[in-house]
Amino acid sequence: MKERVCCTTDKESANKPFFEIVLEINEKKNIKLNPSIEDVQYAINNAAKEILLCSKKIYNWGQDEMDESNKEPFYKQIATDKEIVRVILLLTGSVKGTEDTLDQYKKEFSAYQQ
Repeated sequence: MKERVCCTTDKESANKPFFEIVLEINEKKNIKLNPSIEDVQYAINNAAKEILLCSKKIYNWGQDEMDESNKEPFYKQIATDKEIVRVILLLTGSVKGTEDTLDQYKKEFSAYQQ
């Protein structure tokens, strides 16, 4: 996953999707995405949140002798780092940008929805 998020020179790895969404047409000829775009967005948002929250349990270096209540967690540095915030915003906003492409695909298949 790290190679796919960061800039990679491996073209095969760079072209692999994180999520595979299937466009389905059911018996009633309704078009449905599986999983739904909302489910994918929830998974990305939840993963970003959990990654940030786990850093609250990691303390900065050199605080071994300090009382537990006075230790400063690594979270503060991570949550205020401009590059990390930028990547999280890109991740959480990426699904929204994909919705237009999915809408185009759904329109192509709408001819079969009669």
